[in-house]
Amino acid sequence: MIKTSGSNVAPAEVEICLTTFPEVMQAFVLGVPHPTHEQDVVALVVPWSSETGEPGTLDTDDVTARLRQQLSSFKVPTQMFVLSEDQVPWLPSQKADRRALARLAEELVKATA
Repeated sequence: MIKTSGSNVAPAEVEICLTTFPEVMQAFVLGVPHPTHEQDVVALVVPWSSETGEPGTLDTDDVTARLRQQLSSFKVPTQMFVLSEDQVPWLPSQKADRRALARLAEELVKATA
């Protein structure tokens, strides 16, 4: 559960919404520490690859606008980062390594600050 400005955000709800978009293959929604409102909601998104095998592209502004139509404003990620498939860390159990993803999200947020 992500706590932001006194509200709770279930990452799975936002991830499910993101993966309903045809250009999104995988989505990981995480809470990144914020100095004044506990956590920021951040999304790491993997777009579908093109038919030629080239990495996919994603218009994060468009995706965010569509999320705003479907979710409460506090659930919409404040930042969204596009990853390639090989940037997603996996555990031996074939599940995404959420701790490593959280560290990656924090690094990406710090790099854009």
